[in-house]
Amino acid sequence: MRPSPALEAPNREAEPDPPAHPDPPAHPALDNQTIELLLSRKSIRDYEDRPVPEEVKDLVLASAMRSATAGNMMLYQIIEVEDKRRREALSHSCDEQPFIAKAPWILVFVADFQRWYDYFVHTGAPAMEGAGRSGGDLPAGGGVGEGEGVNVGVGGGIPGTPVTSRNAPTPSESDLFLAMSDALIAAQSAATAAEALGLGSCYIGDIMENYEEQREFFSLPPWAFPVAMLTIGWPTQAQKQRKQPGRFDRKFIVAKERYRFIKPEEYDELFGSSPTKGAPFLPGAANYGQHVWKKKFSNAFMDEMRRSVRAALESWRGQ
Repeated sequence: MRPSPALEAPNREAEPDPPAHPDPPAHPALDNQTIELLLSRKSIRDYEDRPVPEEVKDLVLASAMRSATAGNMMLYQIIEVEDKRRREALSHSCDEQPFIAKAPWILVFVADFQRWYDYFVHTGAPAMEGAGRSGGDLPAGGGVGEGEGVNVGVGGGIPGTPVTSRNAPTPSESDLFLAMSDALIAAQSAATAAEALGLGSCYIGDIMENYEEQREFFSLPPWAFPVAMLTIGWPTQAQKQRKQPGRFDRKFIVAKERYRFIKPEEYDELFGSSPTKGAPFLPGAANYGQHVWKKKFSNAFMDEMRRSVRAALESWRGQ
């Protein structure tokens, strides 16, 4: 189901950045290494050909696992990928991006409710009267999931020890969203820790594409979804010296009290006078909005991501 790489693979290195706006002068009290690290971050897509030492990996993973998490449930699993052939496979399944294969260390962050649900079944929790809600009985098809009941195998959903619980709730979309939040928070902690240790990283959202392929590749159970991937390695000198991309002006991103709509007369200021930095628009595009629409929103790789996420939701719902 992947789009043709020759025709549809996006050239991320060549993508135009939002115009740069000068940041306000740093407050003396905030002149510290943490703030400097956060303000200087940029994605790194080219790495030196050397491994990441185990002691450095341990620090990155330990930092990720200290991230904020809903109810201290840690609704995620981190899958390390180092095998050369598997890194190569990911470079193809994630929109034909060769630099993925050259990253010495890859972390895939999986939104994971399977671990907790298997434990619930192991402890008999779904069979309890009123499971899934406090102070009341669980109605048929209600609670966390839908349907007349659930039939799952303990231990990652592996067949062999089926447990049937009448009207038992199962994880729903809200549990997926909560697990995704946990996984993404952990991913950002890992990215920040990696950079603090001299490494560079790049987020790969394309891991959400080709759900069926990734599910088989990582042996994912029904209530687990790969929401983010980080390529990590030692940045080349050229990458270290590469100019940091710009960001939109803060007034268009940070609002007070409620959502702020952008006024049509503000678009030129928001997107800048020359957002493509002199590069031509894609064929058929007369302006920057049409250019980004064709490059990102209506591109075949986005069609695949939409299809893939729908398939993952159907699997999560048990459809």
